[in-house]
Amino acid sequence: MPFLLQLRVMVADPSPGNRRRLAGCLISLGIADVVETGDGEQVFAALVASPFDAVFTASQLQGLGGAQLLKALRGAGATRRCRVILIAGPNGPGTEAEGKALGFDALGCDPALFMERLEGARDAHREGSQLVHVATDGEIYGHHKPFGDRTLAQVLRVEAPRRGWR
Repeated sequence: MPFLLQLRVMVADPSPGNRRRLAGCLISLGIADVVETGDGEQVFAALVASPFDAVFTASQLQGLGGAQLLKALRGAGATRRCRVILIAGPNGPGTEAEGKALGFDALGCDPALFMERLEGARDAHREGSQLVHVATDGEIYGHHKPFGDRTLAQVLRVEAPRRGWR
């Protein structure tokens, strides 16, 4: 069975239109099992009941908001390794500090930490090749973080091969 057909993905956004558009894109890519909701508590309950490979979530959800949802998922053993992709979030005071507290800091300037995060995204129980999607802010590399562009190069040229990644 093709890899994408095996994936289970949750799309969580308060806007039904946004959910339908993203779910439609995922389905058009070949991901057949896409579940939609606008409620963070429903996301959490669904993931505890049955594993998903990834959750695309907005930060402004009913029930558990995006950051609260991520904290709850990371705190529960059954959902700790689920991939969470933030698709929309606020840009205001406290946002950067909250992101850093959830682990979105220093990846742009620490090749070893970057590689550890990549390794943490792999499913150790799945055999064969795996796709690890990385979304970064292009501003980071060399603009806001000195030598950030070198971090990615170090990961790809040194850290990944040293750890057996091809």
